[in-house]
Amino acid sequence: MLLAKEIKIQTIRKQREFIRKQLLNTKKSGDGDTAYRYVGHVFPEVIKYFEKEGFVVTKVKSELLVAVTRGIPVYVFTIDDTIVLNEEDLQQAEAYDYKDRKTADTSDEGDIESFFEAIFGHQA
Repeated sequence: MLLAKEIKIQTIRKQREFIRKQLLNTKKSGDGDTAYRYVGHVFPEVIKYFEKEGFVVTKVKSELLVAVTRGIPVYVFTIDDTIVLNEEDLQQAEAYDYKDRKTADTSDEGDIESFFEAIFGHQA
């Protein structure tokens, strides 16, 4: 078997589950930002999986970002605007209890670390 195909077979599920776990972690974000940034190549099959789950996966095109990541691609996962909440969903959203949720710390907004955090997100 070709080495590349073997590697893809062995890592596609791992990549999908890692991204899925990170997307679930966006619910814990104190600022309400549900965008998730993934640094690295995303397999087309993984992109299709998340598109079926209601996400838009965008490959970021930026010369600055290419320089910062040394050519490693960056993808942004966002909730598709076609995901529309009905009245019951909206009531559930309004009733959601955020008391135990981590609040965003905006004291260092604007510094370079915040910039890189926004680009690279939290990856394990």
